[in-house]
Parts: sequence; structure tokens; C-alpha cells
Amino acid sequence: GLRERLGLGPGPILLYAGHLGPASDLGPLLPALARVARAHPEGRLLVVGDGRERTRLEARAGQELPPGWARFVGTVVHAEVPAYFALADVALNFLEDTEANRHRASIKLREALAAGVPVVTSPTPDARRFAAWVEMPVGTGPDAFVDTLLATLARPERDRARAGQAWLAQHGTFDAAVRELAVRWEEGS
Repeated sequence: GLRERLGLGPGPILLYAGHLGPASDLGPLLPALARVARAHPEGRLLVVGDGRERTRLEARAGQELPPGWARFVGTVVHAEVPAYFALADVALNFLEDTEANRHRASIKLREALAAGVPVVTSPTPDARRFAAWVEMPVGTGPDAFVDTLLATLARPERDRARAGQAWLAQHGTFDAAVRELAVRWEEGS
């Protein structure tokens, strides 16, 4: 299967899926992920996506993390993305606390919820909409994020993620957004 083909081994898989461009905040997270690598040496960080920062991020991961602990697979055909989410024990949506990120709507977060994968996400206004189904650190920054990630890995349950998946299927569609806008329009707000 895919897990064997990627050489991921039996440990927990942390999935970071997204564009690896200037707006990617994976770089600042890598040093803190060394704590996860020490606690779960059999685990792997699986990075799906590409961009002009990939080479730099891959080199930094090689410096900050044990050899082979981070696996960068590059661009994946859209139809194959669900197979990568299916491998994940937890999806990562780390965002630095910046003005731009406070106004970002994260597709990564929605994709992980749609796949029923537990998500650890930075506490942005967008992420707070999904607070019932995701794990969020109390504080901001890589260390608080990794504290929450380690706690999530210590209790691997998917009930909240599955509930988020069901909610998103019902309320997170384009049709649902149009219905919500129509209701607000009728209410005059």
C-alpha cells in the first residue's frame, strides 16, 4: 500500500498538506516538532505539497529532525489526496500569529475535517468556527502547538473528527453557504 511505498513505518503519521510557498508556516514549526520526534521516533511527518520554499523547508527539516523523520512527497494528483489523509493520525494546521493569518480561511483545516482526520490547528478566528471538532492550543506559537499535538497523539480517538466530518458535509458546502446568506439577507443583516 501507500504507507509501505512511502516507507513510513508503523508509527503515527503527522500530515502537513498545503502549498509550500512564502505563506507556509511550516518552517517555524519544524524545531518544535523535534519534541514529537523524540516522543515518537517511529512516527513520521508527511508533507504533501510543493512550492518555491520546498527545498529550503526540506533542508531545514533535515537539520531540525532525525534523519528520515520528515518525508516530503511533493505535489500529489488531486484524486490521490484522500489516500494521504487516510494515512494520517493527525493533520497539522499551524499558522503563526500574524494579521494575515487572523483573516485566513484554511482549506487544509476543511480538507482534514472532510476526511475525518483529527486536526491540531492554531487558534485563528477561522479555526474557532470548528472548535467543537478540532484541537487548539490555548496559546500561540510552535511550542504551544506541539504541546497540543503531543496530547492529541496520547489519546488517539476520532469521534470528534468524525462529528466534524458530518457537520462539514451538512453545513460546509457551497449550497449551505448560499442558504445561510439567503437567511441573513431575509433577516436584513
